[in-house]
Amino acid sequence: MTAGTSAAPRAAGPRTAAAPASEAAEGPALPVLWSLNGLRAAGAVLVMLYHVNSFDLQVIRGSSAFYTGVGLFFVLSGFVLTWTARPGTPVKAFYTRRLARILPNYLTAFVIGLAVTVLVVGTRPDLPTVLAGLFLVQAWSPDQQVVFAMNGVAWSLSCEIAFYAAFPLLLRLLRRLRARGRVALVGTALLVPPVVGLIWPTLIPVLFHLPVSRLPEFALGMVTALAVQEGWRPRVPAPVLLGLLATCILGAAAVDVYPTALTALLAVAFAPLAARCAWGDIEGRNRWARHPAVKLGGALSFTFYLLHELVIKTVLATPLRGPVTILVVLVVSGVLAFAMWRLVELPARAGILRVTGQPGPRPPGQHGTAHRGPQHGRARGTAWSEGTGTLAPRVLDAAAAPEAQATTTTSTADVVLPEPALTDAPATAPAEPPRAPVDSWRTPDLATTWALRTPAARAWGVADTP
Repeated sequence: MTAGTSAAPRAAGPRTAAAPASEAAEGPALPVLWSLNGLRAAGAVLVMLYHVNSFDLQVIRGSSAFYTGVGLFFVLSGFVLTWTARPGTPVKAFYTRRLARILPNYLTAFVIGLAVTVLVVGTRPDLPTVLAGLFLVQAWSPDQQVVFAMNGVAWSLSCEIAFYAAFPLLLRLLRRLRARGRVALVGTALLVPPVVGLIWPTLIPVLFHLPVSRLPEFALGMVTALAVQEGWRPRVPAPVLLGLLATCILGAAAVDVYPTALTALLAVAFAPLAARCAWGDIEGRNRWARHPAVKLGGALSFTFYLLHELVIKTVLATPLRGPVTILVVLVVSGVLAFAMWRLVELPARAGILRVTGQPGPRPPGQHGTAHRGPQHGRARGTAWSEGTGTLAPRVLDAAAAPEAQATTTTSTADVVLPEPALTDAPATAPAEPPRAPVDSWRTPDLATTWALRTPAARAWGVADTP
């Protein structure tokens, strides 16, 4: 599913020409959700523990369902991409920035994985398997030997690439639906893989890694982000959600719930947890998420995830076994992840953006002002307004002032992400305003600080943000 040419977006106020793509990309920003970095790091550690157990380095009771950390990644990915999607951003710019984030790390891990497979494990994958991994299409194969070849965790990146291809059109569709329509659509989609697995059990292994069957989890994250931007917040506290998740994961390990049903079930719990954490960031309550260790863990979660299975395969070639292997894999994977992040991800990402003419990440402390941002939904949207020291969402009636809408002329060469209509009509049903100092979400992250200390980062002028 690829993005096609879209109509000119709708914009607020009478404008006769489109803002440049760079302006659209650097426009108003919503609050930075630091806590989602912490959730991403926790998901990476869960998957690592699952692999330590499944490769028989150390028996970890209750860890046989920790693979569900990948489902958390999918939900968070949909949430974050939707949260940060800026109206008017060219689709080409979106794809360039996503590939600049993923490909340097992935290709480096791919080469390392191929070397570990040949030199350490002692097997030689055939050419079709290597090519499937190189071009990130292995998750579409029904052959498990192809899907999990070399670096087994890479199948989820194959899914992510498919999600990115669908994202612009999926975002346009979801923004045009009312909240109930979104929930009904995604809820139905979530039920399809488990039902198919119940009817045809032989398809369960394929459903686990097939991008189409995992897309509903990504879409659920998108729907959750749109709901939060419109003022929705879960009533269940985050500690209760965490307790329910732990109970489900450990219980699934005890009774052996089949994977497709478990991933769908947990996605429904991951989504409100992400929303709860997002509101904590908006209101400035998640101080733990701004701790340097949490920020660094979030920055390294992707490279850690890519490398940890290769470390496990290397440890398997040694006599080392037992509980100490958990610490060894954690530390070695963390050190290698930090090295890849510093030496590969930051300079390569900045270089790709520079060569392609894309604006680099914002410098520290400049995450954009909190005035009116993206509005979503058909009849109602959320405008982020900067008042007297507070960041408050207000609910607007998009149909109240149709005369305020004007068609923006755009170049036919640019396909842009959809921009919903804005209006300056008075609020009709104000949402509960979260009270937090605006500066509470502007704190530069540790990734930015480390990035600016590297010679390569200084040369490219890069400052990384989530």
